[in-house]
Amino acid sequence: MPYKTSKYSAQQNSEFTVRCIDVLENSPEAMSIADIQKSDMVLHDVTSQKLSRILNHLVEFGVIKKAKDRVSGHMVYKSIKVMAEQGYEV
Repeated sequence: MPYKTSKYSAQQNSEFTVRCIDVLENSPEAMSIADIQKSDMVLHDVTSQKLSRILNHLVEFGVIKKAKDRVSGHMVYKSIKVMAEQGYEV
């Protein structure tokens, strides 16, 4: 079975992760992947599938929460830190 190399290095993946956390912690509203891409110059060129994997990884670690937006039907993400500051029970 052939080995497929990743398009992004481990350092790039780490940078994308930190940038996603930064964008979500500075936003009082829940954001979709498209909104996250619009908020950061570096994340603008990253595919939505890659960002989805990064965000799901952060959900598993308990850094962010995700839910389905009722209006648009897209998944939206929000930082646990922001939710705690807004008075949500997390």
